[in-house]
Amino acid sequence: MKTYIRITRSKNDKSFECKEYGYTGLMRLARELTEEQLSVIVKSISNDGFCFLGNKYCKGNVYFSSDDEYELYLSKVRYDDSDAEDSSVQKTLSILHESNSVFRKCDTESSLLKSTIEIIKDVFKLDRASIFVISPDKNSYTGSWGLDLSGDIISESSVSAKIPNSPWAKEVMQYEGFIRVWEGVPLVTLEKAIEREWNAVLNIWSGDEAVGWLSCFNLKGSAGLTEHTKESLQVLMYSVGYWLSKITYESQLSALNTKLEAKVEIQSDTLSRREIELNQARLELVDTEKSKAIAQFTSGLAHEFNNPISFVMSNLNFIKKIISSFHIEDSEFSNQDKIDECLEVIEESNDGLDRVAKVIQMLQPLNKLSNEPYQTFSLNEVVDFLKNALPSESTHVSWIQPKEHTYLHTAMQAFSIAMENILQNAVEAVSNLEKGRITIFVFRDESTLTVSVSDNGKGISQDNLSSVTTPFFTTKGVGDGMGLGLSLADNLVKIADGRLKVSSQLNVGTQVDITFPIGVFRNGEHRSN
Repeated sequence: MKTYIRITRSKNDKSFECKEYGYTGLMRLARELTEEQLSVIVKSISNDGFCFLGNKYCKGNVYFSSDDEYELYLSKVRYDDSDAEDSSVQKTLSILHESNSVFRKCDTESSLLKSTIEIIKDVFKLDRASIFVISPDKNSYTGSWGLDLSGDIISESSVSAKIPNSPWAKEVMQYEGFIRVWEGVPLVTLEKAIEREWNAVLNIWSGDEAVGWLSCFNLKGSAGLTEHTKESLQVLMYSVGYWLSKITYESQLSALNTKLEAKVEIQSDTLSRREIELNQARLELVDTEKSKAIAQFTSGLAHEFNNPISFVMSNLNFIKKIISSFHIEDSEFSNQDKIDECLEVIEESNDGLDRVAKVIQMLQPLNKLSNEPYQTFSLNEVVDFLKNALPSESTHVSWIQPKEHTYLHTAMQAFSIAMENILQNAVEAVSNLEKGRITIFVFRDESTLTVSVSDNGKGISQDNLSSVTTPFFTTKGVGDGMGLGLSLADNLVKIADGRLKVSSQLNVGTQVDITFPIGVFRNGEHRSN
């Protein structure tokens, strides 16, 4: 068996690849070629049809695609080789080049094996040939493509059997480049002997293992399988093995890339969700910190305002008392109109100071509760207490309790005052209705619990809905409200690790939801931590 190598010169990377078809020999020398040496060999082959590689006399062919792209085929021959053998080498190299040109266009194992059968039919002129593929577990084989007795290419994929326990089958599996030829043996097709002629088996090697074999024979009365045909078939099987490896690796790489792309896409989606969740958590944390900052700020304001407001109110009341004690007949205070005007101004000042005092009083919970320690408490009991504390005329409040006790682990006073403000808003919203209705209910899913207060009051317009938690925003008339109820409730709910949401429709009603994550609420059991 001679050694054949293929050297491919690539235009893109200015490098070349060596591929061996046969036993080792020229491969090491070819791999050590420099760019200059390769150019000399190509020129020599082009001119004379032979070259020296090291001290080896080589015959070869070179096939140019362009000046920078070509395929070079070399075979080591003896110095005394005859012209007939030189011709045989040239034919083998030509077959190798033509088959590689065909195989290069194949993108599946099936198309490659079918093309192999076509080459065997058209180039080697064999009557009967079949390629069998060995299973991955090496215990069985299946058919692929073959030639029937009429010389037509047929699919033999339905053929399947265990690998026979015979010497030739073991050698197929063990020895790369295996070929076995039986001369003058009965040829069998469809389990019927048809003639006596030669029969050959050649294995197909991919990487470091056998992946299949070619079985072939001829009925045209040939004298036997020539050495040239044997060598050419072996070279063809080496080429088939090489391209099978290439297709397999490319298929595996494509599948891996697809799997990696899917994983990357999943990870990208996961990261995107995590990023959204982190941003939301950051915003929620900022909101909570803002709430605490507002609480501390209002704490300072309340402290600074309370004392001066107290003594200003005291002074105004003192002045009012003194002026009220004056008699009209006193000469210095004979102008009753001015006295009345002063009293009116004092009264207005007192009203303004009362309003400021009420604002400070409403903001006091933020001051007291911004750092309230968490505790575990019964949601049912807190809502029961708040419902019962409403004015007696608020009989229209319905409390739909959960079937089992639900416990929260959070800031109890902050939650309670927030609920109190929400209920008070709802009571005011339905106060002028004959059939006013307020409903308190709880619903939960896998990760959250929501306490909801809904009413059928006058509702809020969509234009105003986004501003309902803004401090001092109100749709009530002057003097009827300060616009702090929902703003205070929103901040207190954040302190309690919850989130407040208001949904409403004008002239239909309003619903206020307080939602807690699963870390805050516990169902049906009391835990202290």
